[in-house]
Amino acid sequence: MIEIMLDKFPTLPAPFDRLDISERHIVRTQSGGFVFHQGATAHSMYFLQKGKIRLVRHTESGQPVTLFQASPGDFVAEASLFTPNYHCDCVADRNSVLVRLEKPDCLDALSSNPEFSLIYIERLSKQLQLYRRRIELMSIKPAKDRVWAAFCDGWLGENITEFASTLDLTPEATYRALGLLVKDGLITKSGYGRYTPNRA
Repeated sequence: MIEIMLDKFPTLPAPFDRLDISERHIVRTQSGGFVFHQGATAHSMYFLQKGKIRLVRHTESGQPVTLFQASPGDFVAEASLFTPNYHCDCVADRNSVLVRLEKPDCLDALSSNPEFSLIYIERLSKQLQLYRRRIELMSIKPAKDRVWAAFCDGWLGENITEFASTLDLTPEATYRALGLLVKDGLITKSGYGRYTPNRA
């Protein structure tokens, strides 16, 4: 990971656009690089400007589980503001550019600015809804049904392996489930790793 300071910074979504510009740092990381590691001291949260990154937690058995796939415009590691250590790895799936927001500066804004806090709470509430939906999907036992539900929610991106990890399935089980959905006429394979829904 390479960290640099620039004269011109990207515009951040509310409420973080209200932070002083001197509090922002640009972080660039190549595909496969880590922004932070599970267990490391949590000192910052991040805004993804370009690229694609994943939050991956390793279970006690060493199994990696994707908690979140971030696209440009997403914040990651918000929980780090209230925990001493990062609870997962943050790895780049593509060359990525992030804005690093210092933990003390964010906490100061939250404690001193009620409007800032309300907007931040709203963002967290929407994120909580996403996590609850993921838990709901995990409760669906048949792989085909779980993959179908996630597909209908728009979770399938460009990488089947990432999609499988998000659903806590092996890539093989996910491909089999997709094949069954194609056979059932629910989706069509439009290319390598690409599937489109069939309209009724």
